Amino acid sequence: PSRIAHAGEMARWAQMWRIADDLWDGWSFAPKTWPNGILSAFDNLAAWNPDVGPGRWPDADMLPFGPLDPHPGWGDPRLSRLTPAEVRSAFTLWAIARSPLILGGRLTGYDDATRAVVANASVIALDQQDRT
Repeated sequence: PSRIAHAGEMARWAQMWRIADDLWDGWSFAPKTWPNGILSAFDNLAAWNPDVGPGRWPDADMLPFGPLDPHPGWGDPRLSRLTPAEVRSAFTLWAIARSPLILGGRLTGYDDATRAVVANASVIALDQQDRT
């Protein structure tokens, strides 16, 4: 991931950059070194917020929603362990921070609640704005 000390370089030479190691389907994990949970994204995205702008987006990683199969990359195939409230929080945080809304689970297996979150046109529109 990119370091905040290199924010100026990232803004000058890239349109999107990773700001953290892999994020998985939990609010937080112990030890806090790997993988990252949703909670860690709040601090990471806040730190990078001054560097968000037209053509400059910090990538907080994919959003691990729904079925994580057939080979999730970490752990066994499973349904995401995020609660409906955590899914809403993560999707909204990504949108506020202008992080790319990359969905990491099998979309055809989303339940109605998750589908409603990721199809919310107002939240997607917020993500697509250059700045608030």
